[in-house]
Amino acid sequence: QAKLEAALNHYLGRAADLCTLPSRLTLQKGGAVYDRQSITQLVVKTLTPSCQALQGEARLRDFRTPSSFFLQETGNRLVVEPTNGVKPGRISLRFIELDMNGDIKRRATGSVFLDLWRTVPAASRPVNRKDGLSPDMITHVRKNVAYLRGDVWDGTGGPWRVKRPVGTNQVLYKKNLEPLPVVSKGDQILMVYQGKHIRLEVPAEALQDGGVGQSISVRNLESKRQVLARVKDPGTVVVN
Repeated sequence: QAKLEAALNHYLGRAADLCTLPSRLTLQKGGAVYDRQSITQLVVKTLTPSCQALQGEARLRDFRTPSSFFLQETGNRLVVEPTNGVKPGRISLRFIELDMNGDIKRRATGSVFLDLWRTVPAASRPVNRKDGLSPDMITHVRKNVAYLRGDVWDGTGGPWRVKRPVGTNQVLYKKNLEPLPVVSKGDQILMVYQGKHIRLEVPAEALQDGGVGQSISVRNLESKRQVLARVKDPGTVVVN
């Protein structure tokens, strides 16, 4: 630093007093240098195609990169690789110096944060556990996918019901939805026994929820016995 101050005084004269020197300097002869701005531009250029392929409005921020990167030779180049893919949230980066033959000369690491704003399904009003999800219960809100806690429901399939309470404007996640059962616990249903030469029908009570083809526990209301039966339709279960 003292030598640099002396050089500035020699070449700039009194104007050297206007210069502020950092506490730490890095010097290198030959090759090329990337400053922080150049490194940031390289990261943006590298990740932009992948960001554009994502559904939503993407924005890169909070760049954590080396303050500078010196290439050992003029013909070398610097490339950036995302180590864990390009997806919303913190993206780990690897900075690699390659020579003219493509051989790796040096590595460094960094990261950047990807915000991805997207319009997603949400509850238009509070929905209680086990409530069926009807169209009037659904709205759409703009959310930053980087901060969501799982896969968002894509609005398809069903009919569905919620497995846990959902508040107004809260996102509807796939993990919080389950198929709406054809038969619900407590339903009064008809239990059918179909034999080779005989068919019996008795009233029963569903002890579990179930969809078509699923086996659930039911109680014979005449004998009070509990048996397993397969759901045939909303009002009928079959015992084989």
